[in-house]
Amino acid sequence: MKKIDLHIHTKTSPLDENTFEFNIDILKKYVCDLSIDAIAITNHNLFDKNQFDEIFNELKSTIVFPGIEVSLEGGHILVIAPTQKLTEFVNECQLVEDLFKNQNSTSLSLEQFLKCFTNLQDYLVIPHYEKSPQIPDSVINQLKTYIFCGEVPSPKKFEYCAKDKNKLTPVLFSDFRRYDYDPDPKKGKTFPIRQTYVDCNNLSLNSVKLALRDKAKVSLSPISFVRTFQILQDGTLASTGINVILGSRSSGKTYTLDTIRNTFDQNTVEYIKQFSLVDKNDEDKFKETISREKSDFSVQYLECLKRLVDKAINIDLSDEKAGISRYIFSLISFAKGQDKNDAFSKAKLFSATLIPKEETDELKSLISALTLIIENQTYKEIIARSLDLEKLKNLFIELNSIYEKKKLANIIIDETNNVISSIKRELGQKSAVTTPEDWSFISYLKKKLFVDEFNKLIGTLTSEKIICDEKVFNSYRIVGKCHRIRNVTELKAQFSNGQKPNIEASEFEQQKQPYDLLRFLIDKDRFKSKNDAYKIFWRINYDVLNSFGTSLSGGEKAEYNLLSKLRDSRKYDVILIDEPESSFDNPYLRTNVIQIIKDLAVKSTIFLVTHNNNLGVLIKPDRIFYTEKQVSANPIQYRIYSGNYDDKELKTADGNKILNYTALIKSMEAGEDAYNERRKIYEDIKNN
Repeated sequence: MKKIDLHIHTKTSPLDENTFEFNIDILKKYVCDLSIDAIAITNHNLFDKNQFDEIFNELKSTIVFPGIEVSLEGGHILVIAPTQKLTEFVNECQLVEDLFKNQNSTSLSLEQFLKCFTNLQDYLVIPHYEKSPQIPDSVINQLKTYIFCGEVPSPKKFEYCAKDKNKLTPVLFSDFRRYDYDPDPKKGKTFPIRQTYVDCNNLSLNSVKLALRDKAKVSLSPISFVRTFQILQDGTLASTGINVILGSRSSGKTYTLDTIRNTFDQNTVEYIKQFSLVDKNDEDKFKETISREKSDFSVQYLECLKRLVDKAINIDLSDEKAGISRYIFSLISFAKGQDKNDAFSKAKLFSATLIPKEETDELKSLISALTLIIENQTYKEIIARSLDLEKLKNLFIELNSIYEKKKLANIIIDETNNVISSIKRELGQKSAVTTPEDWSFISYLKKKLFVDEFNKLIGTLTSEKIICDEKVFNSYRIVGKCHRIRNVTELKAQFSNGQKPNIEASEFEQQKQPYDLLRFLIDKDRFKSKNDAYKIFWRINYDVLNSFGTSLSGGEKAEYNLLSKLRDSRKYDVILIDEPESSFDNPYLRTNVIQIIKDLAVKSTIFLVTHNNNLGVLIKPDRIFYTEKQVSANPIQYRIYSGNYDDKELKTADGNKILNYTALIKSMEAGEDAYNERRKIYEDIKNN
């Protein structure tokens, strides 16, 4: 089995989030320490031949292939060439580089890609596969003559693709940029352990391609098991399922977990750290966490209020009242000037009012709602059982027809009003009589009525109202309550620190109506963002209750936090859990946590550090890691034994052994003597 890493970066490009400085010695150390047989230099949209030659000459015991990572149709794809084709490859890469220099696009089209690379049959082409930014399936299908393997982001995705006969052969590479290497895992700069093993006798590119065409010849470990992969630099293997890390206090468990974390792309990892669950038990922090979890519901519930507030923001009744005064004054002036009437002032259009437009907002909302129902695919069958889709479509057509007519009418009204205004302006300029101002009492009365109804609506919430009562995690309930904001403290609590409106308690109390408060904050420019103005009226609080309907104890909050964390971890390929048993009782761990972790392991790789025998033993992990601190070593080193759950012995990478039973009994039971003593006590109590 040959170990390969065909995704190595040596030059920064505009696509790199963080710049790095290439160091040939670090690259040599990476290749040497991890015993890598072949690498490929694959920088973003460029190939530097001089640098490649330097690397090729320095890494004499390692095969170095020329390559490039191309931005294609929104995704990334590796193109790797044999050294025999280096001259042609350099020319093709130059075409790619020139295209990106001469166009604003951040990605090539497939047509451009194929014009650049005319020798793809001689190259190894590897798209991002189940990995962001992913090459579209349609592009992979069009390049299927050249593509038979794909780069995945994690061992779990590797296992998933390896087992599915319809998926490409998976490969896992480092995407190496770690030239700021530091051996301390806490600093997050250790070498990534993301390489692939291929079963081939020599490492010509053709041999590698042949191996990658056969899933049986590709693995993440030298022993060709799909469910195992190398996790540590010394060759230690892990399972793509559940891995439990055991050991006494300060034996290196968290150190090992930090090292494992650095192995993976951080976007694929969720790390639930020791004590982080307990830290959240502070009441204010706990409530804040629940509010974040329910933020989508809160936003949805307050959406109608937001729309009303957004409309109210655009209504300024004080300005409207000033408009009335101006209109009345202009009418009086017009009446007083009747003795000066001339041909211009006698024209009907001289004092004509503008035509009010047709109201279409309600129609647009109805049409949007119908469109959402008709086009929805997720709940199509449920909708069809309750509603006649044909009738809905007919209703849509009828409403849309009315809307189009009103829309056309408004266009005509706009043009007509423009003509009226233009003629009035010219008549007014030529007449000695003052022209009455344009004013619509209907428009004013509508706005006044809206404000009155707005105040009534906000005021209807006179007492706290339960808006949701949801059962979660079988034994908990989340109860959401909405109430009217009563003071300036509650108002400011609605906003994050940088967004709090600047208002004093006395100013808040002076505003008698909701609309008055809104106008005060707008007129005084007290909002950081008017988009959040709706938050000043109603406040939603959430309480989490236990099965008895009472508030949670500290331990129950920790339990809830763990369940919440585990639920949110489902989107990650790798989940690291460091001693979650703090504040949990054994029955809870056994009846709840173990099954949840097992369910997560179906789609994610789990690394669990624990001292608890329920978690460590009854979970029946796939692999066990046992850590020991080497006291005599300077600097301190940690010895890591590993093996399958049912192995008799656990072994280190350099051949040291320990009985699996001994490791378990020492970690889980504080040694055999303590285990036997407890068992004897239990038996005595039972038989008493």
